[in-house]
Amino acid sequence: GSYSDRFEYAVKQGDIGQIVTKAVLDREETASYTLIILAEDNGTPVRSKEVQFNLRVLDDNDSEPSIDNCDQSFTVSENFVGKVFDVEASDEDIDSNAELIYSVTDTVRYSVDGEGVVYVKTKFDYEVTKSTTLTVKVTDNSTNNPLST
Repeated sequence: GSYSDRFEYAVKQGDIGQIVTKAVLDREETASYTLIILAEDNGTPVRSKEVQFNLRVLDDNDSEPSIDNCDQSFTVSENFVGKVFDVEASDEDIDSNAELIYSVTDTVRYSVDGEGVVYVKTKFDYEVTKSTTLTVKVTDNSTNNPLST
């Protein structure tokens, strides 16, 4: 396809040229480009040479993780301890920018593992606690700019 809206070839000096981006590249939109540069002389007959460049767009940590099944509620029996919920989360980035780290705000009564499985750690007494709210935080594993939701 033509990428004239994203790239241009500019002659810098004499016979030296450069490929310049005209727009911000987003890896989540297009991960790679194949660019073909055609050079022609002014001779008779015209002589030309075609060169193909493969451009891979690196990932910038620009997508926050998203929780696909947020605002859930669950009930547990009094004195129950164990698994209660699976957090379904994703991130459009790649590599470490897409690796997810789960945490909970109440680490006394709940825990969450590396796969997003939430557990009740301590038994609830209905006469003391009839309901409670739990917040699960999902953070990507970016080393430069971790994003959370």
